[in-house]
Amino acid sequence: MSVVPLMDARTAPLLVRSLFESGDPGPIAAALAHVPEMAEVALPFIGRVLGPSHLDLRTKEIVILRASAVARCRYCVDAHTAAALDSGLDHAEVATLRRADAPSALHTDREAALVAFVDVVAGERGPLAP
Repeated sequence: MSVVPLMDARTAPLLVRSLFESGDPGPIAAALAHVPEMAEVALPFIGRVLGPSHLDLRTKEIVILRASAVARCRYCVDAHTAAALDSGLDHAEVATLRRADAPSALHTDREAALVAFVDVVAGERGPLAP
């Protein structure tokens, strides 16, 4: 599996050095620093999605982890597996969100319906193999 090396203040292109002014900007920003044009538009969007809103972090991570699995983005699935566990999902829930039988391990009908919705919207190309 390929790994995107994370930039640091010393190696970052000039256009994204401001990301490192306060220290480590986190792995998403440090990875996106490879493509300043993408970082410029993606980071404000990511901040908005993951920032404060009416949706709790658990709900956001269910959507993100499932959409990542459906899209077969190994990097996203790996990153959001850890984030999902931190948001209150348990290991069984995370494991099942990564597979085709996602709704079965979720605690509520609302969450199962949310996963079914993500599968439809994301095109359900198939689960990410563990």
